[in-house]
Amino acid sequence: MTYTQTPDRELLGNTLLSLHEAGYSYAELGKQYHRTADAVKGLVRTAKLKQPKEFNVGIMPTPLELAGDFIIVGDVHVPCTDWAFASLVGRVAEKTGIHRLIIAGDFFNFDMWSIYQHAVPPTTWREERNAARVLVGDWLETFSEIYTLQGNHDRRLQKWTAGEFDENDVWGLIATSQKLVHSNYGWCTVRSNGQPWRVTHPKNYGRNQLTVASDLAMKYQSNVITWHEHHSAHGWDTYGRFVTVNGGTLADANKFAYVSLDDNRMAAMMKSFVVLKNGTARVLGEYPFTDWSEWVN
Repeated sequence: MTYTQTPDRELLGNTLLSLHEAGYSYAELGKQYHRTADAVKGLVRTAKLKQPKEFNVGIMPTPLELAGDFIIVGDVHVPCTDWAFASLVGRVAEKTGIHRLIIAGDFFNFDMWSIYQHAVPPTTWREERNAARVLVGDWLETFSEIYTLQGNHDRRLQKWTAGEFDENDVWGLIATSQKLVHSNYGWCTVRSNGQPWRVTHPKNYGRNQLTVASDLAMKYQSNVITWHEHHSAHGWDTYGRFVTVNGGTLADANKFAYVSLDDNRMAAMMKSFVVLKNGTARVLGEYPFTDWSEWVN
């Protein structure tokens, strides 16, 4: 059973605490308020341990709770973006009439702040910043609302500055449009045509498509669209109750040293993004995954 402190009990506890601190014993207060001494002691203890405002550290902001239809992208990794494929995002927006965008983490690459040793010289922040401005500038011409989430690459600069540089500081170097809304969470919820969706850039990675998405769908009891793994896939969770989606990437695998320099057993990076409309998700990827004549003019 979860203990909940009602407003009346909280007020009584604060009153008893004040009287006890003024010199009244638990027994005296019990007689006055028709309670046992132990009951008074419990109320006083609860009031005493209630966290004062000045100790309310680490309070998290409210995650985004959105509704409606969206185009959703993630793992953009500017400036390692596949620019030709990324240009399709705006074209699909015009075709579908969906002018709300979610950037589901790892918009930035932030190689300059990576904790990993570099095998080749990293892209400078100046190059990354300029590339980001080009892409966001294009999307701001098309979209009336753009919501951003945090991915593991986006958090590199946050961690390097010990949290002093937050998502608004980072994005403020790229664009200051009122169309942009930033969240420090790696996930948000979207209700589209009554259907619950969780859009997320989780910490976990699975080599096999949809495995992480299936676990998250069962944990949060929601349809799930995930990024981070660079998979493109669409299916059901393990028990066939929730729709699971891997959203892919807008990046060019050939621009990543860790992908192209050495052979590895990791899954290939797959370019795609997602259209969430009328409660259903469509993953749009490279041909023949998607027939683009249906989506662009």
